[in-house]
Amino acid sequence: MITFNKIRYDKDQGKTYCNICGELFKENTIVYVSQQSFGMACEKCKDKFTNEQIEEFFYLFNKYGGHFEIYESSQIRLEEIVKEFFNFIKHKESSDLIEINQKIRHKALIHGFTPEQLVEKMKDLI
Repeated sequence: MITFNKIRYDKDQGKTYCNICGELFKENTIVYVSQQSFGMACEKCKDKFTNEQIEEFFYLFNKYGGHFEIYESSQIRLEEIVKEFFNFIKHKESSDLIEINQKIRHKALIHGFTPEQLVEKMKDLI
């Protein structure tokens, strides 16, 4: 089971950001700290996403950089991201599929598309 410690952010900790949305924590705000990956999420992100999604986001943003919705979704259509994924898997070895899957999920997230939206778009195009 994935759990988070709920703490009150103290100004003495320096400038710290939500590892999901990139928002700067203000003094005396509630912060959720992962017991699994040491990532920190704001209350807004904790309410918006499941614990499992948050842990996945921590992993992907740590590995590939950025944060949720760092780019506007108007810069790319979700359909383009999904088609790019399908094109990659046609031409790659099966050992590359995990890496390709992670990169596509990361790309969708940094453009502000949720995992649910990505899955729905994949279902639509299959």
